[in-house]
Amino acid sequence: MAVTDISNFSNPSPEGDILFYKQGGLPSRPVEYLQSLIASTNNTICLHVTDEDIERLAHQYLHDQEMLFEKATQYLMFRSLVIEDDSETSCLVFEAQMMHMVRGNRYRFLQLDYIQPLVLVHDSEFQKLFGVSANAVIDGYERLEKALSNGRLEGLAALRELFEKAGSADEADFSIIPEKDLRAAEEAFLEACSVHHFNVGRITNWPKTFMDALSFAPGEASFFEEGEMRYWPIVTLPIVDRPFITLNGETYCFDYYSLTDIFYRAVQKAILRLDPGYSEQWQQRQKEASESMVESVFKEMLPGCISYADNYYGSKKHRNENDLLVIYRDALLVVEVKAGRFTDAPPVSDFDSHIKRYKELIQKSNSQCAHMKDYIRDSGAELLLYDQGMLPKAALNISNINRIFCLSVTMENINTYAARAEKLGFLKLREGVSCIAIDDLMTYREYFDNPLEFLHFLKQREMASLNERIALNDEFDHLGMYIAHNCYSLEIDNAPKGEILCITGYREDLDSYFERVDTPLPQLEKPRQNMPKRFREIIDVLFKSNNSQAVSISSYLLDFSSDARQQLSDDIDKVLKQQARTGRQCALSFSGKGDSIRMTYFVLQDELHDAQTDQEMFDYAASILLANGEKDRMMLSFRFDANYVLQSVNARSIDIDQIPPSRIDELKSRGEQMGDFRVVKYKREHGKIGRNQPCPCGSGRKYKKCHGQSNLISS
Repeated sequence: MAVTDISNFSNPSPEGDILFYKQGGLPSRPVEYLQSLIASTNNTICLHVTDEDIERLAHQYLHDQEMLFEKATQYLMFRSLVIEDDSETSCLVFEAQMMHMVRGNRYRFLQLDYIQPLVLVHDSEFQKLFGVSANAVIDGYERLEKALSNGRLEGLAALRELFEKAGSADEADFSIIPEKDLRAAEEAFLEACSVHHFNVGRITNWPKTFMDALSFAPGEASFFEEGEMRYWPIVTLPIVDRPFITLNGETYCFDYYSLTDIFYRAVQKAILRLDPGYSEQWQQRQKEASESMVESVFKEMLPGCISYADNYYGSKKHRNENDLLVIYRDALLVVEVKAGRFTDAPPVSDFDSHIKRYKELIQKSNSQCAHMKDYIRDSGAELLLYDQGMLPKAALNISNINRIFCLSVTMENINTYAARAEKLGFLKLREGVSCIAIDDLMTYREYFDNPLEFLHFLKQREMASLNERIALNDEFDHLGMYIAHNCYSLEIDNAPKGEILCITGYREDLDSYFERVDTPLPQLEKPRQNMPKRFREIIDVLFKSNNSQAVSISSYLLDFSSDARQQLSDDIDKVLKQQARTGRQCALSFSGKGDSIRMTYFVLQDELHDAQTDQEMFDYAASILLANGEKDRMMLSFRFDANYVLQSVNARSIDIDQIPPSRIDELKSRGEQMGDFRVVKYKREHGKIGRNQPCPCGSGRKYKKCHGQSNLISS
């Protein structure tokens, strides 16, 4: 208890009336290590130890353990840099070992969301083995998680309230305190200052048989590692099997992360240790619960989507399986769910087991996703799905699908390697499949208010994974870079050539925000992309509309740079006022070459007396396309009400094949005349045009290579 309290309260950060405690850099896991040593050592009980002895011993232990941890870490670094060769695997072993020692798989607000669906499906087994319902297990877990996270602070707060009621510290009169408040104060004192706070039975009311299955008594455990590193603090500790410890007949849980990171897998090990015959049922129920869990997350993130689970496709002889398909507007998500358990072995001594599990959790699902994507592309307008018996299940019309996303979702948090799986040489992966842990997917559910932005992020994440020069070590560095740079893979073009860039630190603001969600801590503003108010209104209206092409339209717009977003917003506001004054409709355009924006857009208002028809708007955009020699051009329209509130957004992509051959010359000539007019107008208003300046005609070319070559334009 002393070691736990000193460790937890060693780095206080006051925020108003609340003290917020944060761990330092790489945690040395002193509580886990001490509990594991006691659990694996006989004769550890010392009698006649005073409170002063306890505090002195706790500080001495923390000092010695930190030194031991530092020496072990230095050994790892030395081994990586000197003893091992310079191969990719050698570097990965060191990196994997460092991450093996980090705790905290998910943010606190996700703890119950993660554990509940996975535990509830085993209700009958809990009843059979322990005489407790799965709901009671969840309720106890929730109370224990809350006690370990802020129970001490709540107890101290309750004591402070008591002293405020009693008066000043010098003249406190406790006789005026009601009996019920005194009883509450006694409970608060035990919570704030005693081992009472860590007592699992008191907090959870779980039966002793269940607690015993998750607990070691002193001397009952043993370290898994053999050889010279057996008792080192960097190897896998006995606590990963059983997070609790039994002392003098009472069961305790001292470490928050030993509970939250380990609990589900510890329960799995306990049940299968007591009932080995349940193994097959456990796997099946775990698979069903995991897939249902992922499906539920997508249904919440993509409201109105249609999902299909447990799908089979192909022929009876060559049957293939897909876990989940999700259709949202004009996008289709191919999802594979991997519920398997990751290895407990430390990478430093058994990296082969890590590679094996990475291949099972990442490589296999990647192949399944890519295979399904190929099948979809070969299916044309109709996608046929079958049930497990290969009987027809659904015939999906996918003719309007413009975008396919492939995701592999793991129930284990293998964030570090999943975030850059495509860059790992030992994995043979097909391109275009993103690997995400369920913890990260649930965090995205909390983060994204608009599903169109989530799908645009997935698009950018996929593009980043295809960029050979980007290697991110954390999933939320992807999100952080997206927030900071939008099309963030393009940022690498400005960096020195010939190197892979390992980028870190972009998740820090997200961490600060998420670690406060659903806690008493002061809430922070959510980190978001810079987006002009009018531009955000466009994306929000697309989401709320019934536009079947909303994903592709929003994706096109969200690709805009900050300057282009601002220009579009400013132009719309300017045109709204101008059209309201003149009653005549205007047309605006972006033009350019290559990946530049090529777009013509119209602002529609009901009160216009000179509004263009759909055909006239098409002709206008087509004339610019032909005059500029473009492959394609996007045409958008924004409809507003009398109060300048956006009502709808529509878009279509046009190309030369859509223009009747009989009208090509006419429309091209018209477009050239409009370009000539813009050049003349610019010269009248601004004077001479620089040779390297973009031509005012809107072609996207420099003036010297466009109208600057002609003598037909008079100033």
